[in-house]
Amino acid sequence: MVQARAAGGWARDPADGNLKMSTSVPSLIGSVTKMMSGTALLVLFERRSLAAASVDAQLDMFMLDKLPPKWQTQWRGRNLERITYRHLLQHQSGFRDGGCDGRNLKPLEQMAAGVRIEDIGAKDCYNNHNYYLLRYLIPAIAYPTEAAALHKKHEERSIEEYTEKLNIEFSLLFERYLRDEVLARSDNPIQAICRPGKDIPESKVALGYLTKLAREGAFSRTRASHVEVGDYCASQGSWYLSAESLALFGRNMLYTDRWLSVVTRRMMFDPARPGAQSHRRGGRAAARLRRRDHAGFCDDQRPGVRRGHGQGVFEKPPAAGQNHRQIAGRQAVFVGHPAGR
Repeated sequence: MVQARAAGGWARDPADGNLKMSTSVPSLIGSVTKMMSGTALLVLFERRSLAAASVDAQLDMFMLDKLPPKWQTQWRGRNLERITYRHLLQHQSGFRDGGCDGRNLKPLEQMAAGVRIEDIGAKDCYNNHNYYLLRYLIPAIAYPTEAAALHKKHEERSIEEYTEKLNIEFSLLFERYLRDEVLARSDNPIQAICRPGKDIPESKVALGYLTKLAREGAFSRTRASHVEVGDYCASQGSWYLSAESLALFGRNMLYTDRWLSVVTRRMMFDPARPGAQSHRRGGRAAARLRRRDHAGFCDDQRPGVRRGHGQGVFEKPPAAGQNHRQIAGRQAVFVGHPAGR
Protein backbone atom coordinates (compact mmCIF):
# COMPACT_ATOMS: atom_id res chain seq x y z
CA MET A 1 0.00 0.00 0.00
CA VAL A 2 1.08 3.60 -0.47
CA GLN A 3 2.09 5.06 2.89
CA ALA A 4 2.85 8.64 1.90
CA ARG A 5 2.80 10.94 -1.10
CA ALA A 6 4.55 14.26 -1.66
CA ALA A 7 4.97 16.50 -4.69
CA GLY A 8 5.95 20.07 -5.48
CA GLY A 9 6.65 22.36 -8.40
CA TRP A 10 5.13 22.29 -11.84
CA ALA A 11 4.83 19.47 -14.36
CA ARG A 12 4.00 22.21 -16.86
CA ASP A 13 4.73 25.89 -16.46
CA PRO A 14 1.59 27.92 -15.71
CA ALA A 15 2.03 29.58 -19.10
CA ASP A 16 2.45 26.20 -20.79
CA GLY A 17 -0.48 24.13 -19.58
CA ASN A 18 -0.72 25.01 -15.89
CA LEU A 19 -0.23 21.44 -14.65
CA LYS A 20 1.07 21.07 -11.10
CA MET A 21 3.35 18.16 -10.36
CA SER A 22 1.74 15.33 -8.45
CA THR A 23 2.69 11.75 -7.74
CA SER A 24 0.25 10.60 -10.43
CA VAL A 25 1.61 12.76 -13.28
CA PRO A 26 3.69 10.71 -15.75
CA SER A 27 7.13 12.06 -16.57
CA LEU A 28 10.00 10.78 -18.66
CA ILE A 29 11.97 8.16 -16.73
CA GLY A 30 14.68 7.80 -19.36
CA SER A 31 17.08 4.95 -18.66
CA VAL A 32 15.10 3.79 -15.64
CA THR A 33 13.14 2.02 -18.39
CA LYS A 34 15.93 -0.58 -18.28
CA MET A 35 14.59 -1.79 -14.93
CA MET A 36 11.31 -2.68 -16.65
CA SER A 37 12.98 -4.43 -19.57
CA GLY A 38 15.31 -6.41 -17.32
CA THR A 39 12.37 -7.52 -15.21
CA ALA A 40 10.50 -8.66 -18.33
CA LEU A 41 13.44 -10.87 -19.28
CA LEU A 42 13.59 -12.38 -15.79
CA VAL A 43 9.86 -13.12 -15.92
CA LEU A 44 10.52 -15.15 -19.08
CA PHE A 45 13.28 -17.05 -17.31
CA GLU A 46 11.03 -17.71 -14.32
CA ARG A 47 8.71 -19.53 -16.73
CA ARG A 48 11.68 -21.48 -18.14
CA SER A 49 10.84 -20.08 -21.56
CA LEU A 50 14.45 -20.17 -22.71
CA ALA A 51 15.34 -23.59 -21.32
CA ALA A 52 14.23 -26.13 -18.72
CA ALA A 53 16.70 -24.75 -16.22
CA SER A 54 16.87 -22.35 -13.29
CA VAL A 55 16.84 -18.59 -13.78
CA ASP A 56 20.48 -18.56 -12.71
CA ALA A 57 21.42 -21.12 -15.36
CA GLN A 58 19.45 -19.36 -18.10
CA LEU A 59 21.21 -16.09 -17.34
CA ASP A 60 24.51 -17.76 -18.15
CA MET A 61 23.36 -19.00 -21.55
CA PHE A 62 24.65 -17.32 -24.68
CA MET A 63 22.27 -14.86 -26.29
CA LEU A 64 23.44 -14.72 -29.93
CA ASP A 65 21.16 -17.49 -31.24
CA LYS A 66 18.07 -15.49 -30.19
CA LEU A 67 19.05 -12.38 -32.12
CA PRO A 68 17.71 -11.91 -35.67
CA PRO A 69 19.08 -14.75 -37.84
CA LYS A 70 20.82 -12.46 -40.34
CA TRP A 71 22.74 -10.91 -37.45
CA GLN A 72 24.00 -14.29 -36.24
CA THR A 73 26.31 -14.75 -39.22
CA GLN A 74 26.96 -11.14 -40.21
CA TRP A 75 29.80 -10.39 -37.79
CA ARG A 76 31.83 -13.54 -37.32
CA GLY A 77 35.02 -13.20 -35.32
CA ARG A 78 33.71 -10.35 -33.12
CA ASN A 79 33.23 -12.59 -30.04
CA LEU A 80 29.49 -11.90 -29.92
CA GLU A 81 28.85 -15.62 -29.39
CA ARG A 82 30.53 -15.35 -25.97
CA ILE A 83 28.04 -12.85 -24.50
CA THR A 84 25.41 -14.13 -22.07
CA TYR A 85 22.15 -12.64 -20.86
CA ARG A 86 23.77 -11.91 -17.51
CA HIS A 87 26.49 -9.91 -19.25
CA LEU A 88 23.86 -7.72 -20.91
CA LEU A 89 21.89 -7.10 -17.71
CA GLN A 90 25.05 -6.22 -15.78
CA HIS A 91 26.58 -4.07 -18.56
CA GLN A 92 29.54 -6.45 -18.70
CA SER A 93 29.06 -7.60 -22.29
CA GLY A 94 32.17 -5.83 -23.53
CA PHE A 95 30.26 -3.40 -25.75
CA ARG A 96 32.02 -0.06 -25.35
CA ASP A 97 30.75 3.45 -25.95
CA GLY A 98 32.08 6.97 -25.52
CA GLY A 99 32.03 6.65 -21.74
CA CYS A 100 34.21 3.51 -21.73
CA ASP A 101 37.22 4.30 -23.91
CA GLY A 102 35.16 3.68 -27.02
CA ARG A 103 32.99 5.61 -29.45
CA ASN A 104 29.28 6.33 -29.49
CA LEU A 105 28.04 3.93 -32.14
CA LYS A 106 24.73 3.12 -33.76
CA PRO A 107 23.40 -0.42 -33.18
CA LEU A 108 24.78 -2.03 -36.34
CA GLU A 109 28.10 -0.25 -35.85
CA GLN A 110 28.20 -1.55 -32.29
CA MET A 111 27.68 -5.11 -33.49
CA ALA A 112 30.30 -4.72 -36.22
CA ALA A 113 32.83 -3.39 -33.69
CA GLY A 114 32.31 -6.49 -31.57
CA VAL A 115 33.86 -6.99 -28.15
CA ARG A 116 37.22 -7.93 -26.70
CA ILE A 117 37.43 -11.33 -25.03
CA GLU A 118 39.14 -9.86 -21.98
CA ASP A 119 36.27 -7.37 -21.46
CA ILE A 120 33.44 -9.93 -21.40
CA GLY A 121 32.23 -10.45 -17.84
CA ALA A 122 35.03 -8.28 -16.49
CA LYS A 123 34.66 -4.68 -17.69
CA ASP A 124 31.84 -2.55 -16.32
CA CYS A 125 30.66 -0.34 -19.18
CA TYR A 126 27.21 1.21 -19.04
CA ASN A 127 25.92 1.09 -22.60
CA ASN A 128 22.39 1.50 -23.95
CA HIS A 129 23.15 -1.19 -26.52
CA ASN A 130 22.96 -3.93 -23.86
CA TYR A 131 19.30 -3.18 -23.19
CA TYR A 132 18.56 -2.19 -26.79
CA LEU A 133 19.12 -5.88 -27.64
CA LEU A 134 16.31 -6.93 -25.28
CA ARG A 135 13.75 -5.67 -27.80
CA TYR A 136 14.87 -8.59 -30.01
CA LEU A 137 15.68 -11.20 -27.37
CA ILE A 138 12.44 -11.00 -25.39
CA PRO A 139 10.13 -11.45 -28.43
CA ALA A 140 12.34 -14.21 -29.86
CA ILE A 141 11.93 -16.17 -26.60
CA ALA A 142 8.31 -15.25 -25.86
CA TYR A 143 6.90 -15.37 -29.40
CA PRO A 144 9.21 -17.66 -31.43
CA THR A 145 6.71 -18.35 -34.21
CA GLU A 146 6.03 -14.66 -34.81
CA ALA A 147 9.73 -13.83 -34.60
CA ALA A 148 10.57 -16.47 -37.21
CA ALA A 149 7.83 -15.16 -39.50
CA LEU A 150 9.21 -11.62 -39.30
CA HIS A 151 12.66 -12.88 -40.27
CA LYS A 152 11.19 -14.74 -43.22
CA LYS A 153 9.24 -11.67 -44.27
CA HIS A 154 12.33 -9.45 -44.47
CA GLU A 155 15.27 -11.81 -45.01
CA GLU A 156 15.82 -10.78 -48.65
CA ARG A 157 16.48 -7.18 -47.67
CA SER A 158 19.90 -5.68 -47.07
CA ILE A 159 21.17 -5.92 -43.50
CA GLU A 160 20.34 -2.23 -43.00
CA GLU A 161 16.76 -2.51 -44.30
CA TYR A 162 16.28 -5.84 -42.54
CA THR A 163 17.29 -4.27 -39.24
CA GLU A 164 15.15 -1.17 -39.80
CA LYS A 165 12.03 -3.28 -40.34
CA LEU A 166 12.71 -5.74 -37.52
CA ASN A 167 13.55 -2.94 -35.11
CA ILE A 168 10.00 -1.62 -35.38
CA GLU A 169 8.15 -4.94 -35.44
CA PHE A 170 10.17 -6.56 -32.67
CA SER A 171 9.81 -3.43 -30.53
CA LEU A 172 6.03 -3.72 -30.83
CA LEU A 173 6.26 -7.36 -29.71
CA PHE A 174 8.48 -6.32 -26.82
CA GLU A 175 5.88 -3.75 -25.74
CA ARG A 176 3.10 -6.35 -25.99
CA TYR A 177 4.97 -8.72 -23.71
CA LEU A 178 5.80 -6.00 -21.17
CA ARG A 179 2.19 -4.86 -20.99
CA ASP A 180 0.42 -8.24 -21.16
CA GLU A 181 2.76 -10.46 -19.17
CA VAL A 182 4.33 -8.06 -16.67
CA LEU A 183 2.39 -4.85 -16.07
CA ALA A 184 -1.03 -6.54 -16.33
CA ARG A 185 -0.02 -8.94 -13.54
CA SER A 186 0.75 -6.20 -11.03
CA ASP A 187 -1.18 -6.24 -7.76
CA ASN A 188 -2.03 -2.56 -8.38
CA PRO A 189 -2.59 -0.80 -11.73
CA ILE A 190 0.65 0.61 -13.16
CA GLN A 191 0.26 3.29 -15.80
CA ALA A 192 3.20 3.12 -18.20
CA ILE A 193 3.15 5.12 -21.43
CA CYS A 194 5.63 5.75 -24.20
CA ARG A 195 3.56 7.83 -26.64
CA PRO A 196 2.25 11.04 -25.04
CA GLY A 197 -0.68 12.16 -27.13
CA LYS A 198 -1.70 8.63 -28.04
CA ASP A 199 -1.53 6.60 -24.84
CA ILE A 200 -2.98 9.48 -22.80
CA PRO A 201 -3.65 13.17 -23.60
CA GLU A 202 -0.47 15.22 -23.82
CA SER A 203 -1.93 17.78 -21.42
CA LYS A 204 -1.71 15.24 -18.58
CA VAL A 205 2.02 14.50 -18.99
CA ALA A 206 4.97 16.48 -17.61
CA LEU A 207 7.09 18.49 -20.03
CA GLY A 208 10.80 19.23 -19.99
CA TYR A 209 12.30 22.75 -20.04
CA LEU A 210 15.77 23.80 -21.13
CA THR A 211 16.24 26.62 -18.61
CA LYS A 212 14.76 27.85 -15.35
CA LEU A 213 13.15 30.78 -17.12
CA ALA A 214 11.80 28.89 -20.11
CA ARG A 215 8.04 29.03 -20.47
CA GLU A 216 7.70 26.53 -23.32
CA GLY A 217 8.46 22.89 -22.63
CA ALA A 218 8.68 19.85 -24.85
CA PHE A 219 8.66 16.07 -24.88
CA SER A 220 11.80 14.14 -25.71
CA ARG A 221 10.12 13.30 -29.01
CA THR A 222 7.14 14.94 -30.66
CA ARG A 223 4.11 12.87 -31.56
CA ALA A 224 4.82 13.41 -35.27
CA SER A 225 8.47 12.35 -35.00
CA HIS A 226 7.45 9.28 -33.01
CA VAL A 227 5.08 8.20 -35.78
CA GLU A 228 7.70 8.94 -38.42
CA VAL A 229 10.17 6.39 -37.05
CA GLY A 230 7.57 3.65 -36.57
CA ASP A 231 5.64 4.57 -33.42
CA TYR A 232 7.39 1.94 -31.31
CA CYS A 233 8.65 2.05 -27.73
CA ALA A 234 12.30 1.44 -26.93
CA SER A 235 13.57 -1.15 -24.46
CA GLN A 236 16.46 0.98 -23.15
CA GLY A 237 14.61 4.25 -22.49
CA SER A 238 11.85 6.68 -23.48
CA TRP A 239 8.98 5.47 -21.25
CA TYR A 240 6.92 7.72 -18.96
CA LEU A 241 5.78 6.74 -15.47
CA SER A 242 4.52 8.69 -12.50
CA ALA A 243 6.38 8.47 -9.21
CA GLU A 244 3.55 6.35 -7.86
CA SER A 245 3.60 3.88 -10.75
CA LEU A 246 7.38 3.63 -10.56
CA ALA A 247 7.27 2.91 -6.82
CA LEU A 248 4.56 0.30 -7.37
CA PHE A 249 6.69 -1.34 -10.05
CA GLY A 250 9.54 -1.64 -7.56
CA ARG A 251 7.20 -3.01 -4.93
CA ASN A 252 5.88 -5.74 -7.24
CA MET A 253 9.36 -6.64 -8.38
CA LEU A 254 11.10 -6.77 -5.02
CA TYR A 255 8.43 -7.59 -2.45
CA THR A 256 5.93 -9.93 -4.17
CA ASP A 257 5.96 -13.20 -6.07
CA ARG A 258 3.78 -11.88 -8.88
CA TRP A 259 6.70 -11.49 -11.26
CA LEU A 260 9.78 -12.98 -9.64
CA SER A 261 10.29 -15.73 -7.11
CA VAL A 262 12.06 -15.13 -3.84
CA VAL A 263 15.03 -17.12 -5.20
CA THR A 264 15.44 -14.70 -8.10
CA ARG A 265 14.91 -11.65 -5.92
CA ARG A 266 17.65 -12.81 -3.57
CA MET A 267 20.06 -12.91 -6.51
CA MET A 268 19.74 -9.15 -6.90
CA PHE A 269 22.15 -6.74 -5.29
CA ASP A 270 20.31 -5.02 -2.44
CA PRO A 271 22.01 -1.95 -0.93
CA ALA A 272 19.88 -2.36 2.20
CA ARG A 273 21.21 -5.85 2.86
CA PRO A 274 23.84 -5.97 5.65
CA GLY A 275 27.32 -6.00 4.17
CA ALA A 276 26.08 -5.34 0.64
CA GLN A 277 28.07 -2.16 0.10
CA SER A 278 31.40 -3.81 0.79
CA HIS A 279 30.60 -6.49 -1.79
CA ARG A 280 29.11 -4.26 -4.48
CA ARG A 281 31.96 -5.03 -6.83
CA GLY A 282 32.39 -8.57 -5.58
CA GLY A 283 32.24 -11.80 -7.49
CA ARG A 284 29.34 -13.96 -8.60
CA ALA A 285 28.30 -15.00 -5.10
CA ALA A 286 28.31 -11.41 -3.85
CA ALA A 287 26.19 -9.94 -6.62
CA ARG A 288 24.79 -12.33 -9.18
CA LEU A 289 22.40 -9.72 -10.57
CA ARG A 290 23.88 -6.35 -9.68
CA ARG A 291 21.41 -3.53 -10.12
CA ARG A 292 22.89 -0.54 -11.90
CA ASP A 293 22.28 3.15 -11.25
CA HIS A 294 20.83 3.87 -14.69
CA ALA A 295 18.78 0.71 -14.57
CA GLY A 296 16.67 2.38 -11.92
CA PHE A 297 18.34 1.49 -8.64
CA CYS A 298 20.79 3.88 -7.03
CA ASP A 299 22.74 2.82 -3.97
CA ASP A 300 21.42 5.68 -1.87
CA GLN A 301 17.78 4.67 -2.42
CA ARG A 302 15.70 2.00 -0.79
CA PRO A 303 14.20 -0.59 -3.14
CA GLY A 304 10.77 0.45 -4.35
CA VAL A 305 11.32 4.15 -3.65
CA ARG A 306 12.25 6.74 -6.23
CA ARG A 307 13.20 10.06 -4.68
CA GLY A 308 13.16 13.31 -6.59
CA HIS A 309 11.64 11.72 -9.65
CA GLY A 310 9.98 14.15 -12.01
CA GLN A 311 10.38 15.88 -15.33
CA GLY A 312 10.42 19.58 -14.54
CA VAL A 313 12.61 22.63 -15.04
CA PHE A 314 16.06 21.84 -16.37
CA GLU A 315 19.24 23.61 -15.34
CA LYS A 316 20.93 23.84 -18.73
CA PRO A 317 20.76 22.43 -22.26
CA PRO A 318 22.34 18.98 -22.50
CA ALA A 319 25.47 18.13 -24.36
CA ALA A 320 24.95 16.06 -27.48
CA GLY A 321 23.61 12.65 -26.60
CA GLN A 322 23.09 13.49 -22.91
CA ASN A 323 19.94 13.92 -20.88
CA HIS A 324 18.79 17.16 -19.33
CA ARG A 325 19.41 17.56 -15.63
CA GLN A 326 16.18 17.60 -13.65
CA ILE A 327 16.03 20.21 -10.91
CA ALA A 328 12.33 20.82 -10.27
CA GLY A 329 8.95 19.19 -10.45
CA ARG A 330 9.82 16.84 -7.61
CA GLN A 331 7.76 13.85 -6.53
CA ALA A 332 8.17 11.15 -3.95
CA VAL A 333 6.14 8.08 -3.09
CA PHE A 334 6.83 5.64 -0.27
CA VAL A 335 5.34 2.18 -0.46
CA GLY A 336 5.14 -0.44 2.24
CA HIS A 337 5.65 -4.16 2.07
CA PRO A 338 2.50 -5.94 0.90
CA ALA A 339 0.42 -7.71 3.52
CA GLY A 340 0.16 -10.78 1.28
CA ARG A 341 2.04 -12.23 -1.66
